[in-house]
Amino acid sequence: MMARFSHQKKALSTSQSSGCLGKLFLAGFFGVFLAFGLFFGYLMGNEFLFPYLRSGNFAEVPCKITRSELTDFLDDGSRMYRADIEYDYDYQGKQYHSDKTGFGDSSGSMKSAYQKMVERYPLGSQQICFVDPDKPDYAVLERRWSWWLMVMVLPLIFVLVGVGGIVGSLLPSRPKQNKYFGTPGGATSANELAYGEERESNVVATSLDMILKNQPFPLYDAGLVEKPRELSTTTSPAMILGCAIIVATIWNGFTWVAIVSMLSEKGNHFGLLFMSIFALIGLGLIGWVIYQFLALFNPKPTLNIDRSLLPLGSTSQLSWRFSSTPTSMTSLVIKLVGEEEAQYRRGTDTVTDKKTFYERVLFESLEPSSMEQGTVEVEIPNNSIHTFNASNNKYRWKITLKGDIPRWPDVMHDYELMVCPHEPMKG
Repeated sequence: MMARFSHQKKALSTSQSSGCLGKLFLAGFFGVFLAFGLFFGYLMGNEFLFPYLRSGNFAEVPCKITRSELTDFLDDGSRMYRADIEYDYDYQGKQYHSDKTGFGDSSGSMKSAYQKMVERYPLGSQQICFVDPDKPDYAVLERRWSWWLMVMVLPLIFVLVGVGGIVGSLLPSRPKQNKYFGTPGGATSANELAYGEERESNVVATSLDMILKNQPFPLYDAGLVEKPRELSTTTSPAMILGCAIIVATIWNGFTWVAIVSMLSEKGNHFGLLFMSIFALIGLGLIGWVIYQFLALFNPKPTLNIDRSLLPLGSTSQLSWRFSSTPTSMTSLVIKLVGEEEAQYRRGTDTVTDKKTFYERVLFESLEPSSMEQGTVEVEIPNNSIHTFNASNNKYRWKITLKGDIPRWPDVMHDYELMVCPHEPMKG
């Protein structure tokens, strides 16, 4: 039996020219991000970062403090403080004036820190300033790193988003691999993929993702029901490790730059105590990275099912095999799980609730010899609901596999199933 679809071709057809225009529009959109990031990155870098990077070659020159006082002001209702310090210096026979203490803004909410800065440079005292030999009118009293320089990350984010978006929009499109049934085979046109016109069932399968955009559940197709496939995990350890590394790097980068900056300011005990909370969280994130790295060395399971599409009330054969004998595992549990997800508004917030409406243990063992490979029956309840994917409500079916390993990351994987309505009545 073959699935037939009655969608009108005009509704989904797109011309090559409109696709090019769409790519150019996206490239232009991300080009705005790139231009914004480069422009403000240059302005901020020229003012703060580039002088800091050149500061090792700055000349040490005597200077006289002409102003040194603590001032306060309101910023968005918060009381802020500034160390207003100015000084005069001579360089190569010319006199210059500067009000820069360091590579950043000498203001903030920590009154004691800026008060101590004023005390370090009393009015009328002789000090040493550092002068840029290429720009003699640029001088600072302190050439150490300041956490304020981390503001350069903001334009960098715009640059990365812009470059990534432009490259992604201009790259030639490739045939999309269907996440349920593999790559397309034998299709001769986009229309045949979209509408399944008198094609074999494996070709109709490749159009399922496209059809699901207009229909929230998979249609029954006899060819897919009889087509075996290898299940792909939705929880890749390598992907989780990559996310953990990115999060831990960004978090610890900001945290430790701030801590090092505060350590150079004597007496800033409250700030160090406050940042210690973030440092502890950062250590936890490092532990998470190590945990996910160790998970890469777990035995890797491969799951196969003898049906690509599972009708309600049907029974299928599920087999599994580990890449190596899982001698380190003390137990293995394989379950069939049905989950409901509902999204709704609660006041001004959008809330998402998840609930398990079906759960059945397919396999459970404490014997390593029986865990390496096996076959079980997967029975989809007759009176349940098929896979459903709408904007605010979803029903999903999956196979969960969990292997316990003492004092080591457990083996944990989820594999999504596609469940369709009952087989149509014959005759």
